[in-house]
Amino acid sequence: MKKIIIFAFAFIFLMSFAFAEQSQNQAQINSADLSTQIQQNIQERGEIKENIQERNQIRKEIKEIIKENGSFTYTNEEGKEIVFSKQNNAIRLKTKNYAVDTGLNLTQDVDENNLTVIKVVKGNNTKIIKIMPDVAAERALERLRLKNCNETNNCTIELKDVGSREEVRAAYEMQVEKHYRLFGLFKAKAQNGVQIDAENGEVIKIKKPWWGFLASLSE
Repeated sequence: MKKIIIFAFAFIFLMSFAFAEQSQNQAQINSADLSTQIQQNIQERGEIKENIQERNQIRKEIKEIIKENGSFTYTNEEGKEIVFSKQNNAIRLKTKNYAVDTGLNLTQDVDENNLTVIKVVKGNNTKIIKIMPDVAAERALERLRLKNCNETNNCTIELKDVGSREEVRAAYEMQVEKHYRLFGLFKAKAQNGVQIDAENGEVIKIKKPWWGFLASLSE
């Protein structure tokens, strides 16, 4: 019986020692894992900080860039260029043969794919300008049945905000004064216009005189 008791105590002692050693090893492993995790977190924070700094350098109002360099050229992912320059109190966007003026707050930024984009900023809301001025102008000309838009035919193009008070919605608005003959006899003139969404290229609104169906265009 005495031998059994001694054996039992010895077994318990050995098991306690083994358990303590295992716990110590596990603690060392956990400590190593924790140290690795901390190092990873520090590295990730450093990368995030660098990304934020880089993003802040890219995110800059177009007005400031124009003021520093005289003009600003933006190339989209399709390789098309827009030249931004100062036009009185507005900013002029020019692509190919089309020039569009705007009083909106424009900012250079990066999107979720880390691509440089141009955004319209209103308060905490932003919208990306994906449609180039020449594309919008061509769609607007087609809708208004015009060959060109210039000072000769009193045609203008403007990039403006047509959204609600809280939300921003950038759109290219083309307006032109057209001359009519009402009932084929009386001369009349009226403003025609069309709005093209600057983000997706959709036609938002078309403006024509309500009596247009009673009149014919006059040269």
